[in-house]
Amino acid sequence: MMEQSDESTKIRVTERLGQNLKQFRESIFKMTQTEFGKMLGCEQETISKWETGTLLPRLADIAKIADEAIKIKTPKWDIARLLSLEPVEEYNGIEWLARIPDYCSPEQRQKIVQGIETFKLLLYGTSVSDCTSKLRVDWKTLNSWLSFALRTRSLQILKVQHDEDKELELMRHYDGLRNVIVAKTPRLGPDKYTDGTDLRIELVSFLAATQALASVAADNPNVGIGHGWTMYRFAQNSAMCPRIFGESTMWIPMMARDDADFERSVYSANSVASLMALHHQGKSLHFPFVPLEKRAELTEAAWSELLAVDQKTSSAVTRFHQVATTYFITVGRENPDSTLPVEPSTVRLKQSINHVLWERGLIGELAGDVLGIHVNHKGEVIDNAVQQINEKQVFTIGLDKLRLRTKVNPTWVIAANRHKQGPVLMALRSGYANSLVIDEEIADYLIQNAA
Repeated sequence: MMEQSDESTKIRVTERLGQNLKQFRESIFKMTQTEFGKMLGCEQETISKWETGTLLPRLADIAKIADEAIKIKTPKWDIARLLSLEPVEEYNGIEWLARIPDYCSPEQRQKIVQGIETFKLLLYGTSVSDCTSKLRVDWKTLNSWLSFALRTRSLQILKVQHDEDKELELMRHYDGLRNVIVAKTPRLGPDKYTDGTDLRIELVSFLAATQALASVAADNPNVGIGHGWTMYRFAQNSAMCPRIFGESTMWIPMMARDDADFERSVYSANSVASLMALHHQGKSLHFPFVPLEKRAELTEAAWSELLAVDQKTSSAVTRFHQVATTYFITVGRENPDSTLPVEPSTVRLKQSINHVLWERGLIGELAGDVLGIHVNHKGEVIDNAVQQINEKQVFTIGLDKLRLRTKVNPTWVIAANRHKQGPVLMALRSGYANSLVIDEEIADYLIQNAA
């Protein structure tokens, strides 16, 4: 019985590998069986046997194919697809691979299974409320499971389609737009897009990592990097891209906060820049910040000395930004407290952006933030007090510098979901961005609001 099971497994492996090889030869190398065999040093008949599943390739043959693929800068996810014995799944032009690592604990495995199920439901056009009813947990839990499946690469997106018609229409409407990529977005119906923040972010960040990043010149020594969860997923997805950057590349964070918890997180600009340097060689700079808790412990002399060191480091960061030729950022959402009342009935409300705006007669002014700085719909910095909610100070290269650099070089804004549509429009009109990677819903909003 065991021998029969082993034999059937061997047949399944041979057939699956044969299918992968045929697809790899045709889509990646675009060769005939004869040409492919000549490259590998074997006969056409051998290639035919591999692809029909009658002969299992040697490990050395697979390694040779992978080496040749790397030479022509094949993305790592395509090479992973060659070696995968699990079937690649596809729906409406989106391809993905679901594979749970053997080392996962039962608890982790359960999270991943539910995360993959959430991904599929959203992709097939299921509403958030129906997802929560079907899987019997709240949306926050489902979104965290989806995020866990993506972060562990148990769920790996391989292909996302973009909407060329919307891209052309946006280029016609916005003169200052140099590049635009619009990710096709799952729908609940003809006129309504599915919810699911992490799903949308993943589709957009995948295209940013595979297309926008690939457009950067290989000899570009300096790349500016923003902050946020979208930027973190962009950096993670870029790990599977062909290596086009060298050791001379400098990844430069564009902002920092005097908030130790924020700076320790994976989505600070300093963390994202470090991650890009790790994935793509090169080096990363560190944007200096002094957390409030540390500041309180310093003597006046120590504080002055620290300021001098930070000023020197900050000058270095600014200097590198002046010679950078590409920037990648995201924008903050519109008023995050829009559902809260404005009267100061609680401590939380007294510290809220809404209350500060209400006190200064600026309700309705906030469009979002760029590099952590709150701006109005014209891209102008709002009253300075709004910048220091909860006494957190933001250090950036400066919005004026960003606007000047955007006149010359590509500044990509990566954004997904409807609450980012206002900030994206503001960034585009205010000259903080000239290149976009967005989803269809934001694209529709920009088209409808084109001047």
